[in-house]
Amino acid sequence: MDASGDLIENIVAAEHSQLDAAVVPRTIENHGVIGDLATIALVATDGAIDVLCWPDFDSPTIFAALLDPERGGMFQLAPELADARVTQQYLPDTKVLLTR
Repeated sequence: MDASGDLIENIVAAEHSQLDAAVVPRTIENHGVIGDLATIALVATDGAIDVLCWPDFDSPTIFAALLDPERGGMFQLAPELADARVTQQYLPDTKVLLTR
């Protein structure tokens, strides 16, 4: 195989590994809850929003990766650090979820 073929193969392999990493099923205990008394979102310890019903609790889900990691969809805003230490806690005496 020539150099361009190797490059394309490496790019495709990298894209597949990123997709595989995004489809990691997370368990319910690795989530915190945020909401405004009308809707709710489950935020995973890595910062991903895996479940979101909008604009009400009984509305269809926008993200449902907790239910179906492959097709459910999620939103994540996080740095790409392989060995990052992650913590998630509610700030004392508040309803603020802190995910670091």
